[in-house]
Amino acid sequence: MHGKNIARGLLGAVGIWLTAGLALPFVNVLKSFTPEQLMFARGIMTAIFAILIMRGKVFPIDRYTLLSGVGFAFGCLGLYHGIRELGPSLAIIIITTAPVVNFLFAWGRGRHVSFAAIGSLVIMLAGVVFALHPWNSTTTLTFKGVAWSIFGATSGALYYEALSKAKGSRLTRCFWQALVVALIAISGNMVTGSVVHIPEFKTMLLLVAFALMGGFLYFIANIEAFDNLPTEVASVLAQGETPAVIIMAGVLLGEKLSLSQWLGVGIALLGAGYLSRWISNQQKVS
Repeated sequence: MHGKNIARGLLGAVGIWLTAGLALPFVNVLKSFTPEQLMFARGIMTAIFAILIMRGKVFPIDRYTLLSGVGFAFGCLGLYHGIRELGPSLAIIIITTAPVVNFLFAWGRGRHVSFAAIGSLVIMLAGVVFALHPWNSTTTLTFKGVAWSIFGATSGALYYEALSKAKGSRLTRCFWQALVVALIAISGNMVTGSVVHIPEFKTMLLLVAFALMGGFLYFIANIEAFDNLPTEVASVLAQGETPAVIIMAGVLLGEKLSLSQWLGVGIALLGAGYLSRWISNQQKVS
């Protein structure tokens, strides 16, 4: 792997943190929309952005690109329903374990998973637990909630696996991935029978901004990270979006962070920094 690729991969990981941090805090602001409707907005608007930039040239397509869309959509559904059943703290903590599935895939292929990746995940997970302090939650632990959250984590890991194998230009993959997400979201919306309403102009602008940051730019950042870093490394670094969301929620929404939250965020970012430094040094050694 070339140093240039590692740098681009790390830049993609930072892009994941920034785009998630700028978009996800507004989910509560857009609470008049169901999770399926928000996911549809992310998918369809991302597809529109991509096809306009490419001027309609959206081929060729491969199965891993389509599977990445399926994995992302199911990962979102698992997270949304997990949060509904368990509350955000426990659900997000479980979702953060997604790289463990990527470790299992790597071991199954006979590949070595570095101690740096495993250790970084442990540190980041500890930081997330400390920041979200689930012991203060009054949410009842339910089998259904845990099942949804594990489903979300597994689907997220499968998204990472498919993303690292997908072919074609970044915008082509972005378009088809987003289109699959939109189709799954609209299907879920039809099943739940949610009513689609026309929002006021200000809300529509916020929805478009949410879709641009949390959809189009977020997808591009993921593609950049997984194109240029080993899957098990990129999947761990991607979990840095959780502390990023915590920080940006405080900045954008005026939510005051407690000392334990700041400490947890610091621990999580320390883990991410450790892995970033390790993968950079690997290039220097080779």
